[in-house]
Amino acid sequence: MDRGIELSLNFIVILIISLVMFGFGVMFVYNLAAGTESIKSMTLEQLDDSIVDLRCRYNEKVCLDRDRIELRQGELRVLTLRVLNIDSADAEFRITVRKGIFVSPDNQRFAPGEPGWENTILVLPEERFERIVANDAKTVGVGFERPKGGVQRGTYVFDIVIEKKDTTGLFVEYDPVHKFYVNAK
Repeated sequence: MDRGIELSLNFIVILIISLVMFGFGVMFVYNLAAGTESIKSMTLEQLDDSIVDLRCRYNEKVCLDRDRIELRQGELRVLTLRVLNIDSADAEFRITVRKGIFVSPDNQRFAPGEPGWENTILVLPEERFERIVANDAKTVGVGFERPKGGVQRGTYVFDIVIEKKDTTGLFVEYDPVHKFYVNAK
């Protein structure tokens, strides 16, 4: 009789452990499938945390980890850049991503505002401000997302402008404009 009760209790314990393990497996698969985030719901800190190692020389004032990316529908990619403050005082920097031109697959060029730029690649953030201490660098991320549907195939060119606040309080060019290419496939 005691062996029968012990066997029943062992069966119930194994059944409970199996159900718990199955639940964790379902939760893992759900989190894996739901792990893709839209650029609209990301914060600046999340963008900065998703940064890959930069391939920059230490003395470059501004360095992009790459100059082009390829985006498929619904895909989000992060461009990382490093800004080095070469001054002997702390400074505030403005990083702006501006729309350049759109080049269609048949090599037609369109300026912002012309057909082809509506329903465009989403950029987060288009502008951000960073305070960088003297003789130090800051690495930041900029997200590019191609929404599902509506975005024309072709190459979207963005200008990345880095400006530094001068002593009068105005932002002036810190480094020449960097071109960044997004190939919408």
